[in-house]
Amino acid sequence: MRHLFTALTDYLRGSFLMQWLLANVLGWTLSLHLLGLAVRNNSILLIIVYGTAGVLVSGIAQWWVLADHLPISWSWIMVTAAAVAGSGVLNFGLSFITLRFEDLVQHILVGGFAGLLMGIIQSFLLRRHFRMLRLWIAVNLIGGASCALISLPLVLTHALLGAAVLGLLTGYALLIMGRASHSYASIHSE
Repeated sequence: MRHLFTALTDYLRGSFLMQWLLANVLGWTLSLHLLGLAVRNNSILLIIVYGTAGVLVSGIAQWWVLADHLPISWSWIMVTAAAVAGSGVLNFGLSFITLRFEDLVQHILVGGFAGLLMGIIQSFLLRRHFRMLRLWIAVNLIGGASCALISLPLVLTHALLGAAVLGLLTGYALLIMGRASHSYASIHSE
């Protein structure tokens, strides 16, 4: 059993994609789960507190992986939190516009918008390391919409799967962007 654990930890240390996937699954699942608890309690204060805590965990988890492969600033954490907070406020307003849509369409629009905003804001930090930033923005839009579609209603199993899809899409995007730029030596999928 000890050999299996050692082999698994060695693999995770060497695989950017697995590290990124785990960071996103842990971070976004916690974030979505806490948000679900707050929404079920119908408390704006809990939504703000739990949402902030969850998003900070997501930003920290992503930064931890990126910082191991790139000289990325800790501001990644704050940028990620600001993007989600900003999209949350704008999505609150958007929800009044999309009330006429079916829940499915509303989830796709809200998640896509959150992903788009996150992709745009994070691309400012990634531009030092990568080209093809339009890919990052597009993948975050698609990943956000997919994550919202899969994760809602906010239950733990849905959140896990939605976070995994988001992590895989954005992880592969980082690998593709790394291959197309000078950062390939830093981010690879051994």
